[in-house]
Amino acid sequence: MNWNKDHIRETMLSLETAALKSARDTYLGYVSTARLDRSEPIENDEHAQAEIASDLAEGLDDKLHDYADKIEKLETIDFGPKSTVV
Repeated sequence: MNWNKDHIRETMLSLETAALKSARDTYLGYVSTARLDRSEPIENDEHAQAEIASDLAEGLDDKLHDYADKIEKLETIDFGPKSTVV
């Protein structure tokens, strides 16, 4: 079987990049929801929703770093031809 390593590498990078973009978009959505407008009175439910959004954004922050690390590692892996399998 002949594997196209460049295609595999590009597919892996594409999938991780898409996952990073999706996580970043979700993160930014939570961050914007976590911000309260201090110029108006803040209702209890608004405050609770902002805290939940802040907690969710904090959890996604770690995921963003994980995806970025995976992409960096994929970019440095040598997918060139090899004579032995390590």
